[in-house]
Amino acid sequence: MKLPKLPRYIWGLSAVGTAVGFYVLLKDTSGGYKYEGHEKLVGKTVVITGATSGIGKSTAEDLAIRGGRIIMACRDMEKCARVSQELIASTSNVNIYCRKLDLASLQSIREFVQSFENSESRLDILINNAGVLCKDRSVTSDGFELTLGVNFLGRFLLTNLLLNKMINNPEPSRIVNLLCFGYKDARIDFDDFNSELNFSAKNASKIATYANVLFTDSLAKKLKGSSVNVFAVNPGLAETSLRREFGSHKSYISGFLLKPLFVTLFKSARQATQTVIYCSLDSSLGAQSSGKLFCDCEEEFIGSKRYNEKISNRLWATAEVWTQLKSINMFNTNSDTNLNKT
Repeated sequence: MKLPKLPRYIWGLSAVGTAVGFYVLLKDTSGGYKYEGHEKLVGKTVVITGATSGIGKSTAEDLAIRGGRIIMACRDMEKCARVSQELIASTSNVNIYCRKLDLASLQSIREFVQSFENSESRLDILINNAGVLCKDRSVTSDGFELTLGVNFLGRFLLTNLLLNKMINNPEPSRIVNLLCFGYKDARIDFDDFNSELNFSAKNASKIATYANVLFTDSLAKKLKGSSVNVFAVNPGLAETSLRREFGSHKSYISGFLLKPLFVTLFKSARQATQTVIYCSLDSSLGAQSSGKLFCDCEEEFIGSKRYNEKISNRLWATAEVWTQLKSINMFNTNSDTNLNKT
């Protein structure tokens, strides 16, 4: 039986599909930036928030291969248990553990830290990866706008509560803060910091991201002279579960039609992970690099105008009050802490 003649455009689509397929297979291993360090983490402990998918999972896998003791700090324990078993099988590292952590709850954060203090003798690397993107305004169990509460306030409290463990670590330790959407045109309005008067998903994400840029810089200054260094990472446009919460992925048809474009233009999770690994391990990044932002395994220039000491001090003081943080003795902030939650 003679087969029907296919239209020419079918052959064109087939060629494009084949090219995209080859690109997907090769893009994680060929060309571009890739961290080439071979550091081992045997005997060292790593905490990764949001480690069940995307960049967090890819980071956990890489560091587990290097022999690290991996603590997956996650909200969904059932999913965490499943993913941890996958990682144990793929890395042959049995030292991968699940710990309950909900960054939308100050109580959960404190319980996680207490459990960690009781069970772990050291903390070498803290990777603040978990984040949310909220199309509509919602709040945490403590009344904070969810994007701000999880992406900034939650990691602010978690990091500060774990600092003593890192400062007293027998070897230098590192903190890596992942960013989300753009920060360059973000403005922090302390009169509406909780977005009760005005809310937009994009602006909420920008504010939280900018807050993390300032938090990283402030924390590095407060930790000066210690053995703890802190870095911010801009993973760039990455194909992650967070991005899929918005835009064309909400439409099945447009998501299907545009998927080849997304695959070619956006980084895979493994590609986006490279800068996280770089900031977590590279020996060239010392105290002189602490507090800086990195993208594609290189420092990203922010501009001095984005670092405002007055705003940074007020941000820190506000976060201290809102999260009910008891300041660690080594920090002596002279900022006005008479700031109340709106």
